[in-house]
Amino acid sequence: MKKIYLLKSFLLVVCLIIFGNIETKGQNLTLNFDEPFGTRSWTEDGYNWSWDMSGWDNIRNYNPKSGTGHGATASEYSSKLSTTKNINIYGVWIYCFISNTNDLEYFNLKGYDINGNVLYSKSLPPSTFFPNSGYIYIDLNWTNVKSFAVEYKKGSQATFSPAVYYDDLVYSINETLSAEDASSEEVSIYPNPVKKNLIIDTKKSFLSVEIYNASGQLLKVSNSKNIDLSKLEKGNYVVKIKTENNVISKKIIKE
Repeated sequence: MKKIYLLKSFLLVVCLIIFGNIETKGQNLTLNFDEPFGTRSWTEDGYNWSWDMSGWDNIRNYNPKSGTGHGATASEYSSKLSTTKNINIYGVWIYCFISNTNDLEYFNLKGYDINGNVLYSKSLPPSTFFPNSGYIYIDLNWTNVKSFAVEYKKGSQATFSPAVYYDDLVYSINETLSAEDASSEEVSIYPNPVKKNLIIDTKKSFLSVEIYNASGQLLKVSNSKNIDLSKLEKGNYVVKIKTENNVISKKIIKE
């Protein structure tokens, strides 16, 4: 009887491991950016996506790989892609056209957590893209990422401004939320982008909200869940919502 009990216990543990992995790992998906020109936030694969950009275009109507994608042609740009869920990123297709290795000072890929801290960073040397041409698949295998960024800078001795695109992000949804992520899921803000009033929706014990600009400067403090932002200039801001047990940060776009 003891042997049978041990065997049953062993089989139960194996089943939990197998089926637990199926539930938390999720299905591999590909983000194609197949949206109209000028899109900045959209829904794909049933999830909401948005860009926080410095100099990059919105989705372009021309892309060397598939006709649409995300791209830039200039000296120094950064693009951060975010979604409402934590994701596992397995790889991404990158296109960077340069005439020689002097055209590029650096090219970095980064993965961030829910608070904007860098979890992963991968530097790609100019030789990655020259004399190679066309799209290159970059393996990443990053887990529990909230945002994904592409950053590059034109070289000081450059004779040509790099033309950069990225497309077909291979990912899965991470179904296992940390305690911090779970707290964030219990607080929502809308509308985003916002033109006038921002609404804080939470069932937690609400204390106050702080609004910061992209430089980290505190601009506004309120204990109301309905905040007038009409006097703020257009741009990106961080909203810090203080509850009884947590401080939850969320990004907004002011239009």
